[in-house]
Amino acid sequence: MRAFHRRLIFIPLVAVSLLTGCISEYSKKEITPASLKGIGKHSGTVQVLITGGGKLNANTGVSNIQNQTLQDAIADSITQSGLFSQVVKVGNADYQLDVLLVNLDQPVGNLTMTGTARIIWKLTMLQNGKQIFQDEIVTVDRETLGDHFVGEARARAAVSGSVRKNIQEAIERISKIQF
Repeated sequence: MRAFHRRLIFIPLVAVSLLTGCISEYSKKEITPASLKGIGKHSGTVQVLITGGGKLNANTGVSNIQNQTLQDAIADSITQSGLFSQVVKVGNADYQLDVLLVNLDQPVGNLTMTGTARIIWKLTMLQNGKQIFQDEIVTVDRETLGDHFVGEARARAAVSGSVRKNIQEAIERISKIQF
C-alpha cells in the first residue's frame, strides 16, 4: 500500500516537471548567436548600454535576463561579427547602442513552449547626437517536447532562443545601414 502512495506522489511531480520548470538566471552563452555571417562592417567603436533586464516575471516568478548578461552577449556578437571595429566598455566611443529589454515572455506549463523577446534598439552617433537607427524587434522561439523532454530545458531554450534571434536580427539590420 505504501508503494502505491509513493507512486501517486511521484507521477504528479514528474508531470509538473515536464510541463513547467523553474528557470534560473541565463548565461551569456545561452543568448549569444552562434555565428553571424555576411554582416556589413562599420568603422568606429561602439558602447553598448542595456536597460530593462533583471525584472521579475509575473507569470513565472523568476527574473528575466540580467542587464550585464545581455550586454556581454551583444558585445560578443558585435565583436564576433565585426559589425564595429571595437566594443568599448567605458570611455570614448564613436557610437552608442542603447538596448531596452521591453518584455520577455517566459513560457509556463505547456508541451510546446514559446518564448518572445521584445527589445528596442537605438544607435546614436556620439559626436553630434544624431540617431542613426531605432527599431523595436520582436522575435519568437518555440520548443517542443521533442526538442527537450524536461519542462525547464524547454522553457530555457524558448526564452534564450528568442533573445538570440533578436540579437542576430538587430545586428543584421544595423549592418545594412549606410552611415
